[in-house]
Amino acid sequence: MLIEPASGNMGISMAFMTAMKGYKMVLTIPSYTSMERRVTMRAFRADLILTDPITKGMRGTVHFDTTDPEIWEETLGNVDIFVMGILVLDKILNPKILMSR
Repeated sequence: MLIEPASGNMGISMAFMTAMKGYKMVLTIPSYTSMERRVTMRAFRADLILTDPITKGMRGTVHFDTTDPEIWEETLGNVDIFVMGILVLDKILNPKILMSR
């Protein structure tokens, strides 16, 4: 099973690839994700979990406080490998954010 937070083309691509390989895919997506994207992901047999956008100020601590224990509890401690990548594109792609700091 693969679990990934994604809402755009990456989520659709991952749903497609996991369907091709016969893997189970769970995508956590923001509640504002378009219906077209949701339908496409579901067409590739991905399970979708809608989430509310995280408020400013929580940043990475939300993963330490909630995601880690949740994954451990949901898998009953049977985690072989956990890979997590964080990429903050808003600072790269949006110069207004850099200018405001």
